[in-house]
Amino acid sequence: AYYCLAEMSGGTRWQDMPFFGTNPTRNSRSAIAAPAMPPHKQNSIQGQMSINVKSQVNAMSMAPSRTNIVVAGSEVLKLIQLGQYGADLSEGTLLRVGRKGGQTLNTTDVDYNWANENEIITAALNGHVVIWDLERSSDQKLSKDIAAHARAANCVRYHPTEPTTFFSGAQDSTVRKWDSRRTAAPTFVLNAHEKVRHVSCAPMNDHLVAVALETGQIQLWDVRVTTGCVYKFQAHGCPIITAAWHPTIADRLATGGRDKTIRIWDIHAGPGGRREQLACTVQTIAAVARVRWRPGHDHHISSCAQVHDFNTQVWDLRRPHFPLLTFEGHRNCVTDMIWDDSGNASLYTSSKDGFFRRHAVEEAWRPEEDILRRSTGVAWSWSGDMIHFGRVDPLEPPAVEDPNGFTTATFKYSRQSVLQRLSPDCNDADVHMAALAKAYIFRSTQASVAEVCEHNAGAADAVGAAEAAHTWRIISAMWGSRKSSRRNARNSHRRSPSSDRSNLKPDRLGGAAAAMPDLELAAEIDGLIGGGFGLDDSFEMLPSVPSDTRSTATTITLRDDVTSERHPIVTSESEGEDDDLVGTPAVGATNAPTTAILRLQVDDPPEWDLSPMIAEVLLFYGEHCDVQMCVTLMLVLGEAACGEIPISRQLEWFYAYLELLERMKLWNTRAMVIKLAYIAEITELSTDSTTISIGCGVCNKTRNPPGWLCQNCSGGSSMSCSICHLPVKTLFVWCQGCSHGGHIDHMKEWFATNRECPTGCGHHCEFE
Repeated sequence: AYYCLAEMSGGTRWQDMPFFGTNPTRNSRSAIAAPAMPPHKQNSIQGQMSINVKSQVNAMSMAPSRTNIVVAGSEVLKLIQLGQYGADLSEGTLLRVGRKGGQTLNTTDVDYNWANENEIITAALNGHVVIWDLERSSDQKLSKDIAAHARAANCVRYHPTEPTTFFSGAQDSTVRKWDSRRTAAPTFVLNAHEKVRHVSCAPMNDHLVAVALETGQIQLWDVRVTTGCVYKFQAHGCPIITAAWHPTIADRLATGGRDKTIRIWDIHAGPGGRREQLACTVQTIAAVARVRWRPGHDHHISSCAQVHDFNTQVWDLRRPHFPLLTFEGHRNCVTDMIWDDSGNASLYTSSKDGFFRRHAVEEAWRPEEDILRRSTGVAWSWSGDMIHFGRVDPLEPPAVEDPNGFTTATFKYSRQSVLQRLSPDCNDADVHMAALAKAYIFRSTQASVAEVCEHNAGAADAVGAAEAAHTWRIISAMWGSRKSSRRNARNSHRRSPSSDRSNLKPDRLGGAAAAMPDLELAAEIDGLIGGGFGLDDSFEMLPSVPSDTRSTATTITLRDDVTSERHPIVTSESEGEDDDLVGTPAVGATNAPTTAILRLQVDDPPEWDLSPMIAEVLLFYGEHCDVQMCVTLMLVLGEAACGEIPISRQLEWFYAYLELLERMKLWNTRAMVIKLAYIAEITELSTDSTTISIGCGVCNKTRNPPGWLCQNCSGGSSMSCSICHLPVKTLFVWCQGCSHGGHIDHMKEWFATNRECPTGCGHHCEFE
């Protein structure tokens, strides 16, 4: 009666009445909370205990007295009794008797009424919300069955200060506010325009509700305003599965999505409206299923995964790169977790394996200690710096010169670990990698391969990479010689159509004739001899050379003053001894000047195969970790020239170089490498992450499929400019917060003098 009179008077909130004591909100629970665990008992719980509930558990909720936990799943809804201080586990009341009830009892979420020990609510797969009364004496504890949504309900949450008010979110894109005393119709409906995956009520703001959507967007609703959300922002690029407000830090929200990340947002309210700021990002190994803040530790948050990972991880936001604590024991993915009051004694988890477990915090695995005890971390930057992490004496000496040519700097990272940076003092080619990446060219329609190599050689010279420049010039010369060999061979065929050929083998010149790039060559005989081409006695000079024969032969003219220093050339007495050589007999003394003409008839030389040499060059630079040279050579010379290198090795070089370009933020060069690559695995990278979600400024929904017309609007509204109101058919720029935009020139002109959206929606757009 006291409660009803106070509500009718309207002058006092029920929380402020002396009957209830000191404002028992959801977090304090001072009205019916169990006595706090003594400090000497907080770390006394040891060992892992479990109960097999024989069915998959989807969600859990703890009673305000901290003595019971309700577990809910597709085929189970029962209480687990914790005992005093949570030191014991036993099965309690079974709320769901039998398997009747259909999808109404297929529970997806559950929540305990923080002010009423005997009331819980559940969300069902068919969109119903069920209120359970534990005070009923009969086996059937179901009190009310509410057909809340047209599609599956994903989440239910009690209001943090009003125990008779709760919210439900579902796949029908709505969040509904209900009064448990009057369930015929919702108090009001919030239209989120997208599928709702999670609802979280701010514990330090009675009117603020965060709604996580399947599009990766977070919407903030004021329950006093039903016309639309007060603020929204894109938190993830994929569906958000879970969200949780911080229990003690105002306006701090944690979100987890399918992109395998946990993101911490600080949402500040100022004179210009609300602004979100990404405070921290935690990278996990799988999609995040649930996040819970650890009581008593402002920077600790726990998470579990939807797939792959069967453990519960606890992260320290000040060092988010690896877990602070890991709780093991389940044989399938963990679905939910609940901390004890202190956050130092126990963690309760449920899993798809059908087990409910209590973990002792003291016995959790601490990856940090193993990392510091067993291993260290080393990473190299593209500029040659090395970062070393390890467990050493945490001193902070100033930077010193290392005798090996490195500058060493030590930074204190924690009480037992340090981070060291080693910077090379030498001016190595790696330092100029960014300059070479910008200067190198891979292919040109105006230049040949040899000319491209010459250009790259000049670029290497400009940064002092002499070895790389020398390599480019050698490849340019040999590639040009191969082309010249092809051209001269074709010209020789046109000049000498006769089929009259001699039978001189290439090995008569020591095997070098097959490697001569030009068939018509004037050379000095001592140069030939010095190069390893000797003339033995079988090269005889014949007395006469018919003019018609010389016209169809390949000739080599030898200088007269050279032959005098060599042995005399003897004229053959028999014309049948050697028909391969035709010459002129010596005149006068042996050392007199003589002119000799050798007529050599040689078959067309084979085309040069540069693949073995290119393979050796690529392997050389690959062993020296110069992936830039390897990739550039492969792109310039093409797939045929690199055929002797395994594709797996080429992929390693491509991936390594693309990662370096990404670190250096050379996006254009990286895109060009992907475009010109001849390996399918590399070219397919250009099709990854190419979808941009575009919002409609009229209906606030995502355009699906993306295009100029919105299929969600009844009239099919087009992307029109917010200033001139004409359709934008060229470059369109829009705000991701309010989805309004227009011609880029108009938006530049507007935001040069204004901050708010030109449509008058009140959103403060950020235009850069």
